[in-house]
Amino acid sequence: MTQGIRYSAEEWREALNRAGDLSFCEIDSREQAGELAGVTASLYEDEAEKDEDRLYAAITVAGGLAEEFDQDFLTAVLRGHDNNAGKGLAERAKTFVEQKWPGFPFEEIEHPDRFAARHTLQKHERWASSQEGDYDGFVFVFDVSELAQGPAVSTE
Repeated sequence: MTQGIRYSAEEWREALNRAGDLSFCEIDSREQAGELAGVTASLYEDEAEKDEDRLYAAITVAGGLAEEFDQDFLTAVLRGHDNNAGKGLAERAKTFVEQKWPGFPFEEIEHPDRFAARHTLQKHERWASSQEGDYDGFVFVFDVSELAQGPAVSTE
């Protein structure tokens, strides 16, 4: 059991990839890829609502908050997923631009969701993309008020 044992974000990502290779079957992942892959498969099923991208983003956010973290910490990050905040990022960006730079051609901003993630998040919010280097992928926003203090920064 990995309860209380801390792993780096890199180790969690490796376990995520290995569990994914085994179709996120918790038993196969645990038996063929190790305990951490089994835990990751379980988190995929139970906490990430079978959304591999959300789990990847949560690992990225957790890794930005702590050098190493355990299952409970990652679960808390996953439970802080704010789907409404993620969907509203483009609107946040538009409001921000209109307030700061009236008349600026908003349509010139190529990735308004990422612009908003970088410039408009609250102190308790963190964001990450669905995959490393995937600039056109989904942006996930997590409320980490129970876990972190400090400025809203990108965790990419």
